[in-house]
Amino acid sequence: MLSNSILETLLNQTLALDSLAARESQHLIAKDLGIILEGVDIHWYLVAQPQSIQVLAQPPQSLQAELHALPFSLLRYLLSPPASPLSAFNIHLSGNHSVAMAWMDFLRSMEIDWEALFAQILGDVAGHGLNRWLTDLHAGHKQKHQEFEKNLVEFLQEERHLLPSKAEVDVFMNEVDSLRDDLERLEQRIDRAS
Repeated sequence: MLSNSILETLLNQTLALDSLAARESQHLIAKDLGIILEGVDIHWYLVAQPQSIQVLAQPPQSLQAELHALPFSLLRYLLSPPASPLSAFNIHLSGNHSVAMAWMDFLRSMEIDWEALFAQILGDVAGHGLNRWLTDLHAGHKQKHQEFEKNLVEFLQEERHLLPSKAEVDVFMNEVDSLRDDLERLEQRIDRAS
């Protein structure tokens, strides 16, 4: 399948340019992962070799884990912060969880030229457009997440009074420091009086 050879070429070109990724790939030898992209009937079976990564169309005998996801769900997951759970992106895992997560961490750490991959599959104009759209989507998602966090903190501080404001925390910390200093002075007086 064309997409398997394109992905394999892209991964190996990235490995050739990134010595850290090449070293990290050594930890994936004998830890084969299947990625099934639902809705587009694409099956990638990632097999780490000493100097390269193979992307097979059929599962190897040593397959240890398999992920099932929609293409954009997987891409969103790879662009998300490392602590993000697979389930939040509707990605289903079967097999060895640690093997799957090792591969996901490895793929996240690689500096993959996504635009080049999209251009090879879709053509230059469509590839560039898709990459731009995904970049904007990711930036918008990140901005909305930051706005949500800010609004939630403001609500919990100002409306519900469940969290202290920064000024209240600063006052509390100053009072704790003052109390600690007072206790140290009291301890010294007791020691001198004894």
